[in-house]
Amino acid sequence: MVHVGVVGDVPGGMAQVVNEYLTWTFPGFEVEAVASTRGRHDPAALVLWLRAAVVLLARRVRCGRSTIAAFHLSERGSFVREGSLVVWARLIGLHVAVHLHGAQFVEFAAARPGLVTRVLERAELVLVLTAATHDVVASLLGSRSGVRVVRISNAVALPPEAGEKEDVVLFGGEIGHRKGVDVLLRAWDAIPANDRAGWRLRLLGPRAMTLAPADLGGDVELLPPVGRRAMALEQSRAAVAVLPSRDEALPMFLVESMAHGCAVVATPVGEVAALLENGAGTLVAVDDADGLARALADLMTQDRRRGEAGRAARARIAARHDAVRVARDLTEHWTHLLEEPA
Repeated sequence: MVHVGVVGDVPGGMAQVVNEYLTWTFPGFEVEAVASTRGRHDPAALVLWLRAAVVLLARRVRCGRSTIAAFHLSERGSFVREGSLVVWARLIGLHVAVHLHGAQFVEFAAARPGLVTRVLERAELVLVLTAATHDVVASLLGSRSGVRVVRISNAVALPPEAGEKEDVVLFGGEIGHRKGVDVLLRAWDAIPANDRAGWRLRLLGPRAMTLAPADLGGDVELLPPVGRRAMALEQSRAAVAVLPSRDEALPMFLVESMAHGCAVVATPVGEVAALLENGAGTLVAVDDADGLARALADLMTQDRRRGEAGRAARARIAARHDAVRVARDLTEHWTHLLEEPA
């Protein structure tokens, strides 16, 4: 089995999902990955695309029809770049699965239904993260397409319990409007100085907005994107993780942070509300800087509550988003796929 998409120690939720899969055990399957891009505006994208196409052909020659090619798509350009590889894989006789990750897939599908349908109808299995994406895909493909549309969860292998946490509020992801960084900075400014004393806000990720030094206080650290291991270290140390996004599907940053025992504050977009239900995290409304400030201050000033929230978050991941559970489900789907003619 070969996964195709953003691969390697690079920022982004899709890359982290593939990285996780490469460390899991899937009985009966040998799993590898090939990069078709390294992310947005990649100058090597054409070379990587060609290499991915050759790797898929080589797998077809070497393994016959017993190979599954699993493509990881979000929206926009990935439906051209990886979408064309989906078509290529079916043409050469491989089994094809498509994993949809995009936070804005529903809007993209409404704007480009023809492109989305032409790509997804070449798959035999489409795996989605949210109920909304499932409904859109099922509607576009219709009951006669023969394509199975299945919901899955993002998951992680549960890390060892974190040691003593630091007074850090951690944000990980694209530093821009979609992830709500403008709201986060307003909220941080609104937290009383006494409540904020000794705490740091660390923002890690690629920049999609301009931030002047005047926008950042002395307790705000703006850092470049980091790889998987470095982010895991940040999450193991941070007491609180925050993601006030305007759009998400099921963000890996939250899943990973919860697994590391961070108390979590986020917005109810995509599947985030379900992820944080039953006390696993704190929800605030989209664009509500005052509410976000109150939620953060509440955790920052109450050690006991913060500790309980972190333990509840980790327990939620262990119960619902553990690698063993999701790997078992994926193995069943892939086995079923191989039983069908390519």
